[in-house]
Amino acid sequence: MSKMAREWTPLYFGRHKGKTLPWVIFHDPDWFFWAYKNGIFKDKQTLRKEVREIYRKSRSIRIPQKRSERQIAEYGFSNRKGRFVNLEIVPVNQPQHEGSTPVYRLPVIDLSVPGDTRSYDKLGYRILLKAVKFVLFRNSKCRMTEKRCASFFNNDSNFDFSNPLMLE
Repeated sequence: MSKMAREWTPLYFGRHKGKTLPWVIFHDPDWFFWAYKNGIFKDKQTLRKEVREIYRKSRSIRIPQKRSERQIAEYGFSNRKGRFVNLEIVPVNQPQHEGSTPVYRLPVIDLSVPGDTRSYDKLGYRILLKAVKFVLFRNSKCRMTEKRCASFFNNDSNFDFSNPLMLE
């Protein structure tokens, strides 16, 4: 028996009224994480469970693996302003990038990274989304329809919850 796909609730307030959380996270993650951190969803009883699920999943996206080597996400930041500038998927045993761009690594793709280092980084999120779409869909210009976004977040195999740091 196959598991039924989750029906996501359209937002009934704000700038993304009528859109679902999976769509929002692929189009405006900066807003989602800002709203999450500022308690915007706190009194939205009908969305509470979905908000927690999207928050958790968007911070634990499984990295597609090559057969020969385990891959890891390397996040780069500008040295001067601390803005997010790059996501690369690299072999886990590759030496960490050294140079003018500070980096850190995670075993998953975490869509909250640009907002974790700066309170507002629209450009960083655009750069991250472009890289994520390339990594996940092999097309950095992939059109993220409501259906594609929902399908991605409905597939539990797209997420890795084995890292306890990702489970806040």
